[in-house]
Amino acid sequence: MTKCELNRIELANFLSSFGPGIDDLRLDVKENYLVGGVAAPTHFLTKKISVTQIEGGGFVIADLSKVSAFLRACSGETVELHQQERDGSAQSLRISCGKSVVNLPPTKDVKSSKSLPTAKKLVDDAVATNWEKWVDKDLCCNAIVKVDDIFAVSSLGKVVGADKPYHLSFVADKKEMIIHTGSGVTGQMFHTVTIDPVLKPIGSELEINSEDKVYKTSFGPWFPDVVSCLPSGKAQVYTGDGTVLIFNHQEKHCLLVVIDQDLAQE
Repeated sequence: MTKCELNRIELANFLSSFGPGIDDLRLDVKENYLVGGVAAPTHFLTKKISVTQIEGGGFVIADLSKVSAFLRACSGETVELHQQERDGSAQSLRISCGKSVVNLPPTKDVKSSKSLPTAKKLVDDAVATNWEKWVDKDLCCNAIVKVDDIFAVSSLGKVVGADKPYHLSFVADKKEMIIHTGSGVTGQMFHTVTIDPVLKPIGSELEINSEDKVYKTSFGPWFPDVVSCLPSGKAQVYTGDGTVLIFNHQEKHCLLVVIDQDLAQE
């Protein structure tokens, strides 16, 4: 059995913040946290929020839209999540809030977490290199950014069309990250994000290169929706030429890996 309680609004916001294309979720309750993770073609994301833990274990949400609709419709402040497990398989998910209760069927096939073990292995490998490599690509760029400075991309990008790719340029010596979308036909949008580069030890080849070169990578039209998964605050960013863009939040339990366009299309 898995059981916990938490604030209804916090749960609704949490469940809606795993990015585009996420229709189901596998969650864990441990150490008074509700922990979730997804691995999609566009992004990897792990995050957690505080709960009142009654019994640790796992939850399976087969249909996120139904849970979100229930949380919007009920009026209580506190939600209780309760799910039994039988013979190693999750049973119905029971959600109660105020005077309302819903029982939702489980699923054995949670699509959003199917590739999560592989994603976590890639993250662990990058951590082992002190975030200097992602698979075979150098993560030459390391900086602190204000997440709110990136959110403006969502509304600005719509001016030149919502179906255009996004290009990111990391310019360490100017202490800025430039996000560009659009075309000569539809118009172009440029948004500059101020960064605080984190210098590597003197003598490191990566540190020297990062000071006099522009590093570029590209993402699909889904870029603003994926980045909107991040909570406000500061995050440490890692990226390089033609590789992923990693946000390791400094104030919240949240790690986001945005997949570059070439990998996302494979």
